Amino acid sequence: MKKIGLKKAAGVVSDNTGNTRKARRLIRKSVPLIVDLQDVCHLLHNMIKQISKLLYFKDVSHSSLYTYCMLVSKHHQYGF
Repeated sequence: MKKIGLKKAAGVVSDNTGNTRKARRLIRKSVPLIVDLQDVCHLLHNMIKQISKLLYFKDVSHSSLYTYCMLVSKHHQYGF
């Protein structure tokens, strides 16, 4: 960040492992105005996983899983 300039960075994003949490904490200490964001993709994935367990989405979830399994089996069948 120092190499490109601290004023050019508005936030820091990483996954939520111990190492990266500590790195984000250290960056926040050295650049107090920076926004510290967790891994948004991971959080969205977890949210969608929970929503898909709702009874309302049972048929959609089942057919999506079936389609995924078929694609994976074809993928392996042809050696991709």
